[in-house]
Amino acid sequence: MHYDSDPRRRPAHQAAVASGELPEGYALEEGTGLVYQGTTLVDVVAEREDAAVWRIRRSEADGRPGVTESRLEPRVLSLPGAGPSASMSPTRTTSASSPSTPTTLATTTSPTTPTIEEARKPR
Repeated sequence: MHYDSDPRRRPAHQAAVASGELPEGYALEEGTGLVYQGTTLVDVVAEREDAAVWRIRRSEADGRPGVTESRLEPRVLSLPGAGPSASMSPTRTTSASSPSTPTTLATTTSPTTPTIEEARKPR
């Protein structure tokens, strides 16, 4: 789920996870990736400094279903064939198992909240 490529996707994804339509999981911004060894997440990577990956878990806020988002800071990859001056060496790293402080969001659907199927359709 690319969170940042369409403004309708994030609320649709949150609503689908909160309702149980989709399982808990990860949401990735463009230019990021998850690296698995078997079924174990071992690394979170990005091609640029400002990209993020989000761990999405079902939660409850004020008695309403919602989601908790935990931002995972990816390891920024170096540019292939780039010299030292053009390197995008990692300046911040966070283990996939060490997310930043989670944010809990109450999720409600409204006539303007698209379903997950609507958010998947190209515009």
